[in-house]
Amino acid sequence: MICAMTEEFHDAVIKYKKMRARFDQRQKLKNEYELLIKFDEHTYELFGLYQQAIVGDINVPKINYRDPNEMSYMWSWIKGNRKWHAWNKCKG
Repeated sequence: MICAMTEEFHDAVIKYKKMRARFDQRQKLKNEYELLIKFDEHTYELFGLYQQAIVGDINVPKINYRDPNEMSYMWSWIKGNRKWHAWNKCKG
């Protein structure tokens, strides 16, 4: 009886550790994603200043401006839109 309970307990501990490892992995990925998003948000202003210095005033219509480095259409439009606004703020 005690041996069976001990075995069940050890099985439960192993299942808990596996479940906890998956949770920790997801949490780590979530934190890395949030860090990447924050990095992007802080670099849009630098992108605008760089484009203004190299190209000059913005010469791309807002509707057509997409980030060519993004695979997803939605993210390319979102990032492109943010970059367009950052560049447009530096105009003049």
